[in-house]
Amino acid sequence: MTRNLCAREKLFIPLDSKQTTALRAADAIVRFLKKHAIEVLNVAGPRASGWPKGYEFALRVIGEVIGRMG
Repeated sequence: MTRNLCAREKLFIPLDSKQTTALRAADAIVRFLKKHAIEVLNVAGPRASGWPKGYEFALRVIGEVIGRMG
């Protein structure tokens, strides 16, 4: 769905919380946003039942991105 559309347009950045920290994820997102002049960001991930700590990770990452871009 959304991921498939983004993949087709080559406008997505997959992040794995097991492979990166929240700060490094935020760094990657900020670079991506600036490179592609992105103004609207869609954040997606697994359901809470599939990854209970996902919300916490996403909140930290997006909070950091907003702080840097704002």
